[in-house]
Amino acid sequence: MAFNKAQQLATFSRVWYLFDAKWQCPHMSGERIARILRGEHKPIYYPG
Repeated sequence: MAFNKAQQLATFSRVWYLFDAKWQCPHMSGERIARILRGEHKPIYYPG
C-alpha cells in the first residue's frame, strides 16, 4: 500500500528538469525535451 501511494505521488508531482544542450544535436535535444514537456515519460501517459 505504501509503495503504491509513493508511486502515485511521484506520478503527479511536478519536477524541474535542467537540460544542458551545449555541444548536442539541436534536433535530438528538441525531441528529448518535447517528450518530457508532453508528459510521455510518465507512466500514466495515454496518446489518445
